[in-house]
Amino acid sequence: MAQLAGHYATGITVVAVIRSDSRLFADVVTVGPSAPVMESFNVLNIANYSNDCTEEDETGEYYFTWPSGLDVGLYSVRWIPVAGSPIVVTDYLNLFAAQSYYWDGTNLIPDWAFKIAGVASPVADSGEARVKAITVILTGITSLASWLGISMGKTADAGTLAEVNATTGGTSYDNTTEAQEALRDRGDAAWTTAVIGSFTSSVSGGEVTESKVTVYQDTAIKAPTGDPLTWEIVANDGTPIDLSGKALIINAYKPDSDTVLWFYTTSTGLSIGGVSNNIVSLTADDTNTADAGVFRYQIDNTDDDVPIARGPWIVVGKANVD
Repeated sequence: MAQLAGHYATGITVVAVIRSDSRLFADVVTVGPSAPVMESFNVLNIANYSNDCTEEDETGEYYFTWPSGLDVGLYSVRWIPVAGSPIVVTDYLNLFAAQSYYWDGTNLIPDWAFKIAGVASPVADSGEARVKAITVILTGITSLASWLGISMGKTADAGTLAEVNATTGGTSYDNTTEAQEALRDRGDAAWTTAVIGSFTSSVSGGEVTESKVTVYQDTAIKAPTGDPLTWEIVANDGTPIDLSGKALIINAYKPDSDTVLWFYTTSTGLSIGGVSNNIVSLTADDTNTADAGVFRYQIDNTDDDVPIARGPWIVVGKANVD
């Protein structure tokens, strides 16, 4: 049996009027509170909408028993002090409180306490229901922190790993080899031997470190030896990198910008040769020595999208050539 209470001045006749969220009033008299009749407001039946309230001693607390026959749903309750008997329409102007409740057939749940804005049923979105929903979502997870831990760290955690392996998507997961940390460590270990991303050359001496190339504007010399410039491309362990069939490009830039001054590709002057197909050659000519100064160059393997040599490109003017 559910009861509701409202507060007003002591010694007053108070009634409670129940209205549904579809604006139908509960007639609790015609048949009785066990089977209220819901109807649109009818001034001739206004007395039938009144649930008589009882004051608790002289405390000003008035209560009534909720009509058990009401259908499950959302209702508002209007507390009205009555000037005389029976209640009249003008008494409605004196209501001192209006509250909303969800009736689930057994319990009354305050709408303001449990309803999420925009959702019709406060019961479905009550604090308890939401906790239960979260519990369902987290079924099988003892510690969310531990799950996050083995998704990022490679330290063994057999209990948490067993929970992950029990899921459909994580049956074969092993954080010791597949977590973020494990993948990072594997990448670090492979960096010095990977063919893609860890090239060196005879002119860079490291992980594609800076290598200075000097060329000349004098027509007869161009490169220091008078021969094409060459780069021997090898891995950090000295193994030749086979570039056969690869598309290469060399770009020259201003030192303080990404503006390309000139470029050559493997189809326009840049060539691949050598016994191991790891020698890259370029002839210094009037195009790439047109302006004296310090520039920058980079040779890229465009098929694999990796640089294989880079550094300053220094063009010595004719006036400085002995």
